[in-house]
Amino acid sequence: MRTLLIILLLCSQLVWGQHRFSLVPVTALNSHRHELVCGTMDGRPLLVTNDRQDLINDYAWNTHYSFQLKVAERGKTYLDLSTPQRLLPFPGVRSEGTASYNPRDSTLYFSSAESYDDSRGNHLRMYTTRWNGRTWSSPQLVPLCTGTADYAHPWFDPGLGVLFFSSNRKGGFGGMDIWYSYRQGDDWTDPVNPGMLVNTSGHEVFPSVSRDDLFFASDGILPSRGYELFCCEKKAQWKSAIQLPDPLNSVGDDVMIVFLDENRGFVSSDRPGGKGGDDVYLFSRSRADLSSNPYTLELEVDGRLFPDASVRITNALQEILLEGKTDADGRLGVQSLPMAQSLRVAVSGVPPQSLAETILFLVDEYGNRVRELRLNEAGWVELELLPFNYSELELVPNMDQSWLSVSIAGQLSGKEGESWNSAGEPITIVDDDGEPVAVAFTGRGGTFRFDGLSPDLSYTFRLKNDSRAAHVVVFDEGQRIVLPVLDQEAIYSRLEGEEAIAIVNEFDQVVYVSAADLFVVNRIYYEFGKATLTGEAKQQLDKLAWLLDRNKGLSIEVMSHTDSRGSDADNLKLSQLRAESVLDYLTSKDIDRMRMVASGRGESRLLNDCRDGGVCSEEEHAINRRTEIRFISPAGR
Repeated sequence: MRTLLIILLLCSQLVWGQHRFSLVPVTALNSHRHELVCGTMDGRPLLVTNDRQDLINDYAWNTHYSFQLKVAERGKTYLDLSTPQRLLPFPGVRSEGTASYNPRDSTLYFSSAESYDDSRGNHLRMYTTRWNGRTWSSPQLVPLCTGTADYAHPWFDPGLGVLFFSSNRKGGFGGMDIWYSYRQGDDWTDPVNPGMLVNTSGHEVFPSVSRDDLFFASDGILPSRGYELFCCEKKAQWKSAIQLPDPLNSVGDDVMIVFLDENRGFVSSDRPGGKGGDDVYLFSRSRADLSSNPYTLELEVDGRLFPDASVRITNALQEILLEGKTDADGRLGVQSLPMAQSLRVAVSGVPPQSLAETILFLVDEYGNRVRELRLNEAGWVELELLPFNYSELELVPNMDQSWLSVSIAGQLSGKEGESWNSAGEPITIVDDDGEPVAVAFTGRGGTFRFDGLSPDLSYTFRLKNDSRAAHVVVFDEGQRIVLPVLDQEAIYSRLEGEEAIAIVNEFDQVVYVSAADLFVVNRIYYEFGKATLTGEAKQQLDKLAWLLDRNKGLSIEVMSHTDSRGSDADNLKLSQLRAESVLDYLTSKDIDRMRMVASGRGESRLLNDCRDGGVCSEEEHAINRRTEIRFISPAGR
């Protein structure tokens, strides 16, 4: 157990070590008492503070001051906050805990030692209350809270439909553990404990979720350091913990992390240098290599540089990062803006009839116009600043997972006509010896997904002993394959022998793929209208070159795709350039070009609904910007 934890902590340096973090204290929130940001509500930070004397609650964790749930209004940025104000109006309450707000149904999940449901005993419980636009409804007990155990720190993720919380309920490993349960209508599935690689005999508290990954604090994984922050990745089914790096963790107690987006958020900690107690810090994450921004914007209207136009630049959180006017030469310096983040540039002061002929140019430090941006009818455009030397980054390779991996998605179903409610049910893939290879847990409706699997001819799904599932339904390449469950097992024959392509992978294992399997190379960006491979893309292609050198009878087709922005013809050209850049790189690694075919697909195969005219985030567009590799056996040429 201890050896495995050490391995996971070392692996975290590979996962997180490519980034650097900066922390700034949020002075508008911090005082000599405790402040802890636990989430957001309509873009406003939610926090708990213990600035009132507790005269009624003698609960052991809260003997001197009571905590109240508050909300702060935001100014231009998340450092520009108002004095926090009490959120809930319930009279006499002096023991509110952390909360999680679900904007989809205006429901707030919060913990409290109050007895709204007339229960007896001084225990923590989780409640819900709903905002109707004017007032909060009467608190309702979350039905998971049973017996005399404590239930606290709820975090509901509406995308996953799952509630994470801390509890010392029966079945844990001691102290407060992390648990989770799926919501199904008005009901909840039986709580699931992620296991002993997450929970310990100490306390695991304050869960939060970002991009489906679970974050929490523990004083039992590394007890000598007090409370430290950890991450459990969804692709590992939240079954193992990775320590977050410094400065997210410190020599003090670091108790909660809340992400605002992929790169920013709040950390609550009693680290040295604060005002006292737990203070709130705003953190920012960036590539250590992306600190320098050499760019200037030039505004051109009707073919002439345009002075005195107002420019406002905001990030994905709608924070105002820069406001200014173009100078006499139509220029505005943007060196203070972050790199590799989605930005929105809004321009005002341009005659409406000239918007169609308005162009923003991105100019480098040498005066070269390196990108052309055209405003939409509303007068704004999205921008991401990328450096020219991005492709030269030296990154730490992650060798823990083979480049050759596949995903399997499916669903459990009962007998014909039987209603099905199986969220949180474990499904295990076992090898020929019956040993577990991977574990997944069902979501609402019995759905499941395995990622990062080694390609094989067949897979054996093992269900729990008391499972009521009669069938396992697998969705593969647009097909729906129904597998019968016999003796709590179902066998999925993924490939027939004649269609299987045998490949020796990086670990000297023989795996089997088909000509329909696609393997994705991520993060290929464009500069100067041509395809540029990033350091991360090169890492993946280095593995591919090794595989092709090891398996000399194989050939590949390289298929590149764009998002929907831009014309069909331009996107087709860009995608072809991207595919050819992959061939150029592999050729430089001594791979015979005759073994490779480049195919640009443009925007013809989008993975989502981000089509022309649709409103999508930069992240949604990025899903479509990809390069796929298809293997071709000697007989297939």
